[in-house]
Parts: sequence; C-alpha cells; structure tokens
Amino acid sequence: MKIKLLFSLILVTLTICSFKSYSQVTANAGADQSICIGSSATLTANQGTGYTYSWSTKETTRQITVTPQGTMTYFLTVTSGNQSATDNVVVTVNPLPQIYAGEDTIICYGTVASLHASGAKTYSWEPDYKLNSTIVSNPLTSTDSSLYYWVTGIDENGCKGIADSIFVYVLPSPVAYAGGNQNVCKGELLNLNAQGDLNYTYKWSPSTGLNATDSSHVVAMITATTTYTVVVTDGDGCTASDKMVATVNQLPTVNAGPNQTICNSQSVTLTANGSSIYGGVKYAWSNYSEQQTIVDTPRVTTTYIVTVMDTIPGRGCMNNDTVIVFYGACSDISQLSISNNNNTFDIYPNPSTGTFNISYSLDFETPVKIDIYNMLGEKIINLKNITEQQGKNSLVFNVPKGIYLVRFETKNNVSFRKIISAGN
Repeated sequence: MKIKLLFSLILVTLTICSFKSYSQVTANAGADQSICIGSSATLTANQGTGYTYSWSTKETTRQITVTPQGTMTYFLTVTSGNQSATDNVVVTVNPLPQIYAGEDTIICYGTVASLHASGAKTYSWEPDYKLNSTIVSNPLTSTDSSLYYWVTGIDENGCKGIADSIFVYVLPSPVAYAGGNQNVCKGELLNLNAQGDLNYTYKWSPSTGLNATDSSHVVAMITATTTYTVVVTDGDGCTASDKMVATVNQLPTVNAGPNQTICNSQSVTLTANGSSIYGGVKYAWSNYSEQQTIVDTPRVTTTYIVTVMDTIPGRGCMNNDTVIVFYGACSDISQLSISNNNNTFDIYPNPSTGTFNISYSLDFETPVKIDIYNMLGEKIINLKNITEQQGKNSLVFNVPKGIYLVRFETKNNVSFRKIISAGN
C-alpha cells in the first residue's frame, strides 16, 4: 500500500512539472524607438510561428507600422493555446528643429555678406551661387545679384527641419571716373575732375601735391609722375574707385647768359642756351624775337626774359630765365655791384595760391625798391620804394595766377626771384 501511494505522488509531480515546462509563453515587442514627428515606426514581435498577436492598436499581425503624433507606449499580447504574455515598446516622437536663416540683408555690389543660420546641428544651403560653403551655419556670400538663399538643418535627434530663406539684396555700385590720364609740365598746376552724382562724396589719394582730398575737383602741383585714385561713396554707403595717371614732363633747361652793362648808345648781344631731354627747343624773347641770339640797344636798364619751349608734340613744356642789361654812365659802373644771389631776400611760400611773403635783412641804411614784372618784362607792381634803416623787414603781397619776376634793389645790390602764383 505504501509503495502504490509513493508511485502516485511521483507521477503527479512529473505530470505537473511537464505541464509547466511546455505551456510557458513570453512576449517581446522589440526595443524602444525614437522617431521624428511625421515619421513612422515599424514594431515587430520577436516570437516565432504558432503564436497569435494582439496590439493595443487592435492590430493582430506580428509586425505593425505606427505614426504617432506624440510619444506613445504600445502593448503587445502574445497567445499560445490557453497561455498568454504581455510586453510593451515606447516610441518617442521628437519635434522637428526650427530652422532660422536670419534677417534679410542688404549689401553693396562687390562686397561680402555673412549669413547666420540657427536651430540645428548640421546645415545645408542652396543655391551654392557665390557661397564659400554650403554646409556651415555661417557661410559668406559674394553674390553680385539679388537672390534668395534657402537653408535646412538636422538636429542631434536626426530630425530635419523645414527650410527657411533669407533674401540678399545687392545695391548697385556707384560709378567712379577720375578723368583721363594727363600730362603736366613740372611745376605747373593740374586740375583733377572726378565725375559722379551730386550725392557722392569723394576721397583722393595719395594726398601728395593736392590742395584738397575730399572734393570732386582738386588741384595738384606735383614734381614726379603720380597715379591718383578717387574713391566715391553714394548715399547708400556703397563705394567705387577709379585711377588716373598724371605724367610729369621735365622742363627744358634755359640760360639767358650773364647780366651785362652798357654805356650810352652801345648795343648789347644776348645769347640764350636751352635744351630738352625730349628733343629740340625754340626760343621766345620778351622783345618778341624768336632767335637764339638777339641784338638790342636799350636806353634804360632793361630786364630781358627768354622762354625756351619743347618742340616735341604733346610735351609743350617751357622754362624761362632773365638777364639784366644795365644802362648808365660808364664812370659810375665801377661803383655798381650786382648780385643774383637768391639768399639776398626770401619769398615764401613759392609756389603759392596767390599770397606771398617777402622777408629781408639790411646791414645798413639804404634805399629799397621792390618791383614785380610779368613774363613779358613789363613792370606791373611797385611794392616799395623808400629808404629803410638797418634791420629785418617784411611785407605781404598778392598777385593773380601766373609766373612773375620779383626785382629787389638796394644801394649796392640787385637780386631777382621767379615766383609762381596759382591764384584766381
């Protein structure tokens, strides 16, 4: 009886263990997923065949596709026979990044604009016209025409945002014209005239020899060939530039010869010598002769001016020199001392805009006479004709535009100085 009862207990135990081993069911809804809003996720039950499935979406297939608008938890029930098990999977929905291309911008033609996108981790710009890069947040554009740029981006979740645009408006460049190239003789004034609209501002460079740098019309006095640049700026702040070359032609050399003294009815022979690095020269004396050598019979002390001019077409530069023929009683000539030392008196500034200063120093009381002559040898102004005491003296005078000769005479000295006036 005891043996039969023990056998029955063993049989029941084996039967129960066998039932638990072959009827156990598990459920696996797969790993959690992350998607971007508007995208779909595929959920797959990771069981084999012979099972039935029931999703919380009411679908009964092993694999389903869902498109949630927000983060969702999906439940899966797996059934085999009269046994079942449940699992869940979380689908996280990430919002799309908000892409911002920046404010519309205005640039001047020929300049560069910096674009600044935000809202994503990586970016893509189009079109690529005149961009230095299409895959950075802040590319540079040198576009020469107005256009829209579009940018999209992807955030750290891999979500791609909706493209945004920026309009780049290109202002036209002002027109700059510095004028044509010019030739000028050394020491002469040159007019530079830039052309443009009335609302333009101007800036000339270099400033060497210019009377101003911020006007459309400036005057230059230069001693060497110079390239001038004018930058014009319009009312929108846009700029443009142009250049012109001012070629300086060297003056011919000239020598009227030494001063001379004649007595009574004597004649005087004057010979000028001139040359030019460009070729031949011609002569013009203040007595209207065009010969290199002239003979004259003055009856008063006379200043002769000879002008030497280039004969090469397109040059036309000239230079002049003076010679004085002193007329008087020969018995007195030995007492007369004549000097052309420019240090006898000073004139400044020279060249000038029309106003000059004369300063001189007297070693003793003496008559002082200061006269201004034009280039024809005609006296046009007497500045002073008085007797002055020993010491320093000065005076200021004005002359119109032109080239003049200043004659400074004291008791035993005569000096000359050529001046150039740029006055009106």
